[in-house]
Amino acid sequence: MSKTLRDYQMWAIRGNDQFPGIHRALTEAKSGVAVLATGLGKTVIISKVANEWSKGNVLCLAHRIELVDQMADTLAGDLGYRPSVEQGPRGLSPETLFAAGHVVVGSVQSMITENRLRKFRDHPFGLIIIDECHRATSPSYVKLVDRYREIDPECRVLGVTATPNRTDGTALGLIFDSVAFNMGIVEGIDSGWLVDIHQKFAV
Repeated sequence: MSKTLRDYQMWAIRGNDQFPGIHRALTEAKSGVAVLATGLGKTVIISKVANEWSKGNVLCLAHRIELVDQMADTLAGDLGYRPSVEQGPRGLSPETLFAAGHVVVGSVQSMITENRLRKFRDHPFGLIIIDECHRATSPSYVKLVDRYREIDPECRVLGVTATPNRTDGTALGLIFDSVAFNMGIVEGIDSGWLVDIHQKFAV
């Protein structure tokens, strides 16, 4: 059953007077990033965008095995079906691709292999969603996006993260063309969606 979106989650997708929103950002450019503090429901937004995407199949990327399964389980509640998981030896055969839906969840390590690239050549992705996209400047992510864009040059890329600033200082602006939406922890607290921070000192 699809969840009712909070106001800011709808703004993240449809836009408001401050930000274009994901739909518009991905219409006007080939990539965009949505920044939402932890606890504001990034996966709900991901599932809504993935479910509404009509320009090809959707690939949702996570960087660890446990996060791949966690994302697939969470998306299942909103999509109405559990997305197929492409990770290591797991995955659908080419004959049954997208029989149950058009969303795939995979790890970057698995989706970059030549076997996976051949497998999805006839079933290209129109949208790649990168969870925790502050990692997207790493060579493996850049290579993955480049290879799938060779298959479909119109492929769009959406990055979602709570921490847009990488520790190595690499700018997400090198990867993403626009900021679709941004709501930090202070705004989340001020809006009543996150609990206030209480500081204690321990010796």
